[in-house]
Amino acid sequence: MAAEPVIRAPLRVLTENPALPAPVHAPVNDPVIRAVRPIPAVVPGPGQSPTPGPSPTVVKKPKVMATAQPARLRRRHLAVLVAFFAIVLLPVTLVAGYLYLIAADQYSSQMSFSLRSEQHVNPLEALSGLGQIATGSSSDSEIVHEYLSSQKIVEDINKDLDLRAIFGRDRGDRYFTLPDGASIEEMRDYWKRMISVRLEKGSGVLRIESLAFTPQEAQAINGAILRETQALTDRLSLIAREDALRYAEVDLEESRERLKAARGNLSTFRATTNIIDPTLDLASNGGVMGILQQQLVEALLAKDMLLSNNPPESDPRIGQSDSRIAAIRKRIDEERNSVSDGDTSSLVQIVGTFEALTVEREFAEKAFLSATAAYDIARAEAERRSRYVAVHIEPTLADSPLYPRRAMITGIFAAICLLGWALLVMIGYSLRDRG
Repeated sequence: MAAEPVIRAPLRVLTENPALPAPVHAPVNDPVIRAVRPIPAVVPGPGQSPTPGPSPTVVKKPKVMATAQPARLRRRHLAVLVAFFAIVLLPVTLVAGYLYLIAADQYSSQMSFSLRSEQHVNPLEALSGLGQIATGSSSDSEIVHEYLSSQKIVEDINKDLDLRAIFGRDRGDRYFTLPDGASIEEMRDYWKRMISVRLEKGSGVLRIESLAFTPQEAQAINGAILRETQALTDRLSLIAREDALRYAEVDLEESRERLKAARGNLSTFRATTNIIDPTLDLASNGGVMGILQQQLVEALLAKDMLLSNNPPESDPRIGQSDSRIAAIRKRIDEERNSVSDGDTSSLVQIVGTFEALTVEREFAEKAFLSATAAYDIARAEAERRSRYVAVHIEPTLADSPLYPRRAMITGIFAAICLLGWALLVMIGYSLRDRG
């Protein structure tokens, strides 16, 4: 079997082309060698003509781009720097300098309290047997919350403390202090800046933080707020008592006047008729009528017994019996006519008027007793409903100033300025690109 020809690549081609691997002796029909490198020329054997092999692969060098030129400072760059200095650096420096060098220190005094009302409960109605319970009133707390932010408390506290002197501009700070000669409206607005009032809706607790330029002044302001709140609570209690007693007093006065009128009418009636109690006269008149009726019956029976014996007509006893019966009947008629003869002064009219006046007096007396009892109950309830201020935290005295928050104010102001500067730069570049 003839020997398989061996590939011998020229050394010059392999060394000049660094992309080709090192020369390796391998069979010609090896598919891996054919895929990796070009097949070189085959060396002819004895008695064979040389056959040219494929040409070597030429590798082109990649095209290199030219390097960028160094950036140069242009006019728009200077405009951006100037804008940064004018919008960010300069204002932030001025604000920080004012806060750290000129702004006066502010001291904080804190306290908290709530409004309570004692309601006395009947021990027989209370399951626990307690005589009184203390409850909070959210409506009263809301009233006090509005009062502490109003102009009225500024006027009330200004009578005890000179707020213009406490918050005045004698410290050199013209932003965080009260202007000289400020009006009451300006003092109210400045009061809302320096006094923080927070109300917890659920519990009704009021938390107050007062700021001043000395610790003692801040504590004095909180003390004045506490005194004015107590005075307002006393006024609310007084108003509640007056409201509870007002209608009861009106009803009591009306029932008293009605009773006076009823008694006066009855007295006038008695003075006119000269009769204290017509019912007694009517009762006595009825007694007389009863006696006369009894006597009439007895006389009629006596006559009947006399006639049963068949006496002669000339018997005088018959005439006497008739005379007695006629007299009794006449007297009965006179008594009846005296009671109801149609005249207004008759006993029937007198008794009817007396009974009407008596009923009116009795009704007025009962109404007066009911109104008196209602007034006593209302007064007792009003006395039991007492409001008071329950202080949870007494006014504190600060050791170091907490305000103004210089770092926070400077940071927020710097962020706002930086954001504004960035927006202006973006808008400027966008307009330049569109132009």
